[in-house]
Amino acid sequence: MHSRSCSLRRVLTYVWILALLLLCVASIRGAFLPSKLPGFRCDDPDIRHPFRGDTVTLGQILLLVVVVPGPLLALVEWWANPCGPLDWGVVGSAFRHYVIGLELVSVSVEVVKTLVTQPRPHFLDSCRPDWDRLDCSRGLVTQYECTNKESRILLDMHKSFPSGHAALGFYLFTFVAIYSRFRLSSASSHWSRAGNGVLSACLLLLACLNAASRVYDRRHHAVDVLVGSLFGLLGGVAAARWLVSNCRQRQETKSR
Repeated sequence: MHSRSCSLRRVLTYVWILALLLLCVASIRGAFLPSKLPGFRCDDPDIRHPFRGDTVTLGQILLLVVVVPGPLLALVEWWANPCGPLDWGVVGSAFRHYVIGLELVSVSVEVVKTLVTQPRPHFLDSCRPDWDRLDCSRGLVTQYECTNKESRILLDMHKSFPSGHAALGFYLFTFVAIYSRFRLSSASSHWSRAGNGVLSACLLLLACLNAASRVYDRRHHAVDVLVGSLFGLLGGVAAARWLVSNCRQRQETKSR
């Protein structure tokens, strides 16, 4: 009965992962975009920057937060028990918790982006509105049409708040840092504890550099990056504490 219950729980976990993934992809593809474009002010200096591309591309940040955590979690488990066999069941459980938290953070960020519709710093350069048809004398321009018809750019140009890059980077750092601290809190090896400190410092540095690049590239306003980083921190804390709680329950069950 216990085995059947665990199998059902695992199936439901995978269903959740798939559902969240599909929801996130649909949001990125513009399935939940508002029917009306957000307004802007012609003299707003914050949206007049040229589009310069990404120092850290979407593919690179996804590679970092999807592929890298698995080996990192395995490394933490090896540090926790360097003399014994690697428990791949524990690694797999940790990675499932990580992925669910990652998708929840991603979906939350995309939902807020869609609701807020904050123009990016390069909004005017991406939209290229027909200035001859604009009435800037009223302040906020709400009736306009972009001459740039590239759908990818039109979907992206008003999704500045909050920063998804910053959220993902800080989620990775927070989750791995908290989980590794829990797993290595009782480690007898000085090198394991030192390695944990170095790992956390490196992930924090990467998260900060990634977030800073979004402002440097004029892809986000500073407040977008700050709020996105907060999304990642809170999501990482919640997911890691959920995992730690389950690990402690499992340890208590085994000790009975």
